[in-house]
Amino acid sequence: YILLCGYPPFFSTHGGAISAGMKTRIKAGEYQFPKAEWKNVSQEAKDIIKMMLTVDPGARVTIDWILKCPWFTGTVPE
Repeated sequence: YILLCGYPPFFSTHGGAISAGMKTRIKAGEYQFPKAEWKNVSQEAKDIIKMMLTVDPGARVTIDWILKCPWFTGTVPE
């Protein structure tokens, strides 16, 4: 997430390192893909991030799956 837009998916609205609201959003898996930063990011990349940030560890993708994912193993367009 950070590598694609420049900031983390969960952040404190008060500028601190962590806040109660931030903890709540992390536990609930509440994050967004704001258009300004994400308009040029492929839907495939967003889908992979969603799978990586799934709250339920049993439903979350594994590192083995991620490393074999075509988005990571494919070529980058010019």
